[in-house]
Amino acid sequence: MGKTAGAPVAGERAAESVASAAVKIDGGGLVARVLRSQGLKYLFAVNGGHTWPILAALRDNGIKLIHMRHEQSCAYAADGWARTTGTPGVCSVTAGCGLTNAVTGLCAAGLAGSAVVCIAGQHPTTEDGLASFQEAYGNEVCRSFSKFTKRVVDWSTIEVDLREAFRDATSPPHGVALVEIPTNILYQVGLESDQRRGAKVYAPGELRSGADPHSVEQAIEILLTAKRPLVAAGDGIFWSGAAAEPSIRRAHQNTGVHPARRARRRGRRPPTGNPWGMEKIVHRARRRRIGNRLSLLER
Repeated sequence: MGKTAGAPVAGERAAESVASAAVKIDGGGLVARVLRSQGLKYLFAVNGGHTWPILAALRDNGIKLIHMRHEQSCAYAADGWARTTGTPGVCSVTAGCGLTNAVTGLCAAGLAGSAVVCIAGQHPTTEDGLASFQEAYGNEVCRSFSKFTKRVVDWSTIEVDLREAFRDATSPPHGVALVEIPTNILYQVGLESDQRRGAKVYAPGELRSGADPHSVEQAIEILLTAKRPLVAAGDGIFWSGAAAEPSIRRAHQNTGVHPARRARRRGRRPPTGNPWGMEKIVHRARRRRIGNRLSLLER
């Protein structure tokens, strides 16, 4: 159980695992292999029979299991990991009540725009509507606050469905992705070569678009001539890694523009000592926002 083939590409986040036509693998091994390809170090989980093949394959793929006491803690831990590292946090919970226990944490992550991937077990597809053990349909429960929800119904799409979950969770605006895998799919053993290709996960730098030069010049002119300039620095700067770029630091040093920061943007520049709250600053300043939505400005 959980047998894998092929080594991870050093220094790269492999978009797809290398398949071998001669090697058989179960669904848990496929999931663990995708997690490894995304650079995952820790999986926050509560053990359950619906997800056991995933947990059994973690060690062979260099992933550490952080076993929590409650599924809600799994979701909050994954959210915390994402908010502090800028990389997706991943949790795994068992079927039915295991997933519903995690809903509060997943909802909080979704509303905060945090990149979290949840992998949930589920009853067999052959037992829909038969009062199967812990029968529930999490994709319907989580759809309202998630960017991506998917019930895997074909063994050959386990990898591509999970990669698509990572791609949606880490693409702006970031959010929650849920993948439910029924036990008859997860425990199934098949040839690696039967896995479908696709859904490459791109690094943030590969997706960053260039701004219109004329618009950039206009924004600079407005800020330089403003009496009370302000840049509302949002979470997009954090997730994209733009805060580490020298140009961001030089712009702040050369213009003296006051950066008002949201939670994940704080710490990217030293505190300015301005005693005003966000509400007063926004109403008094000539402002430009970077990497956030106006509805998320804090008071």
